[in-house]
This record gives sequence, structure tokens and C-alpha cells, in this order.
Amino acid sequence: MEDNKNSQNKTIIWVLAALLILLAAYTFYNHTSHVEKEENLTSEKASIQNELNEMIAKYDTAIAENTTMTEELKAEREKIIQLRDSVSNLSNVNRSILARYKGRLADMEAKNKRLFFLTDSLKGANQVLSLEVVTANKKIEEQTVVNTDLTNKNTELSNVVSVGSVLIVNEVKASAMKLRSGDKLSETSSFNKTDAFRVSFKIAENRIASKGNRNIYYVVKNPAGSVVKSAGTITVENNQAVAYTDKTTANYDNKALEVIAVINVDKTTMVQGTYTIDVYIDNYYVGTTTVTLKNSFLGL
Repeated sequence: MEDNKNSQNKTIIWVLAALLILLAAYTFYNHTSHVEKEENLTSEKASIQNELNEMIAKYDTAIAENTTMTEELKAEREKIIQLRDSVSNLSNVNRSILARYKGRLADMEAKNKRLFFLTDSLKGANQVLSLEVVTANKKIEEQTVVNTDLTNKNTELSNVVSVGSVLIVNEVKASAMKLRSGDKLSETSSFNKTDAFRVSFKIAENRIASKGNRNIYYVVKNPAGSVVKSAGTITVENNQAVAYTDKTTANYDNKALEVIAVINVDKTTMVQGTYTIDVYIDNYYVGTTTVTLKNSFLGL
């Protein structure tokens, strides 16, 4: 009996030992499985964070390009940052929580594709527009050069026409005149008998000059260079003011025109010597002549 009892005790001990080994093995397995599970969850958490950080970096690049969608990109970037911070602050990680965050991440990626597609399209449109602007500016610059050249040519042509339209006269002739009975004038060379100067010249034909009345100014200067009987002042070339003795008008129609004028003077102011007579048409100097007056001889 004693032997049977000992045999039973040994059997129990072996059974207990076997159970202990099995329990230890099970415990070790569970611990290993839990560690692996925690590591996998941590790895998945880190993966989600990395993806979110990459998305944030893409948004930073897109925002830096400063397109019309900048504000929308900034708002979406802020949402991604909030989601990344939420994942980073998770203390207890399980598959259910990670699955929920993965779902939100998938939604954001889908929205990202749409936003970045629109951004890329906008960039492409802007590049095309910029190219068109550059092309347009180049054409404008080229046209500006052409316009400037045309303006210069027009200015040159206008100057040529302006110069060409100035009337030209042949030799200006003048003689001193005295008043006789019956209000008739006869030529004289005596200074103290001179009542007027007779001035004559012919305006040449000019097809490009404008038709119509032309103002003709006569400047008579005595031997001392002073203007005789100043009737007014005109501004001639180089903005020079010139006093004139008398003024007449002539109706010019582009054809040669004979002009004769009688310029009255006060014979009491006349002196012996050479008088100069300058002629201006429309403020342009066209010719000059001289008349020499002497003492009277034999009543002439």
C-alpha cells in the first residue's frame, strides 16, 4: 500500500509539473504576442504620423507658391496638423482607434488629390497666362518701337511740310515816293520829300502751302537802325519779337502772286542815308532791300 501511495504522489507531482510548464509556456506566448501587438500598433501610429507630416510638407510647398487657392490650402493644412497632433497625443493605442484615424487619413488624401489637382491646373493656367503676357508685352514693345519710328518719320515729314509750306519771294524792290498834286505819287531820292516807300515782290508758286489770306509785315529801319513809325510787334522765328512799320494782306492760292505795297511815312522825320526794308510773311522772314535817300537836287 505504501508503494501505491508513493506512486500516486509521483504521478500528481508529474502532472502538476506538466501543468506548470504549460502555464509558463502559455504565459510566455501571451506576453510575446502582446509585445508584438504593441509594437505593430506603435509602428502603425508612427506610419500615420509620417504620412500626415508628408501631407503637411506638400501643403507648405503649395502655399508658398501663393496662388488664388492659398487660403483654402491653409485651412486644410490646419486640419491635418490637428489630426497629426491628436495621433501624437494618443496614450492608449488600439486597432479600433487607429482604424478610425486611418479612415480620416484616407478622406484627407482624397481631398488632397482634388486640391492639388486644382492647384496644379491653376499653376499651369498661370504659366500659360504669364507666357501670353510676356508675348503680349513683347508685341507691345515691338509695336511701340514701330509707333515711335512712325512718329519720328511723321515729325520729320511735318517739319519738311512745314518748311516747304513757307512762302518764297523773288527779289524785293523798293523806292522812295513823294506826293504830288492830285494825290499822285512819283519817285524821289530826296529824304525831305519822301512821303512813302513803294515795295514790290512776287510770291513764288507753292503747291503744298495752305491757301487763303496771308499777313505781310514790312519793317522799315532808318540809317541809325531804328524802326520808322512802329505799328505793332510780331513774334518771328526763335521767338524773337520784331516791331513792324506797316502790315498788308494778300490772298494766296498756291500760284505766283505779285504784291505791291505803299508804306506811308512822315517826311519830317526822314533823314539822309540808307533805309533798310525787311519783309515777313506769316512771321517768316522772306527778303530785304535798301533805299538810299539824299539831299534834294533841282527840286527832285
